[in-house]
Amino acid sequence: MLNIADYLRFTDKLLISDACWEWQSPGDQRHYPKFKLAPGKTIDSHRLSYMTLKGAIPEGLYVCHTCDNRRCSNPSHLFLGTAKDNAIDAHQKSRMTPPSTTKLTEFQVAQIRRDLKQGKSHTAIALQYSVSRKTISNIANGYTWKQVA
Repeated sequence: MLNIADYLRFTDKLLISDACWEWQSPGDQRHYPKFKLAPGKTIDSHRLSYMTLKGAIPEGLYVCHTCDNRRCSNPSHLFLGTAKDNAIDAHQKSRMTPPSTTKLTEFQVAQIRRDLKQGKSHTAIALQYSVSRKTISNIANGYTWKQVA
């Protein structure tokens, strides 16, 4: 993927330690750092690190961080996962609050769980509570509202 000159240019932008390999170039702190491969062609630094040091990234998979540091490119902190794996990881680490928790009450979620047990469709329940079908699916699969029985 990278020739030696580009690899050296890439590693020059990293502060490599035993922990995170911190991206040192300035940039937007809210987004993943980008590395310019060629004019008009950039790649997220953590994805480039994964591909260079661990191997190919199968289509449709994300490169996720165990350290939750978006400026980190340490390949030992990176793992492959689906969009669902990434969302579950984010939720488990409290990096993402499910939108449904602000729209539904615990009483409504308990009722939704009863409706699901009775075989009511996700679509029908979603329409009843004015939420997305995905919200109902997340409740059904235990990704959200775990505290409500």
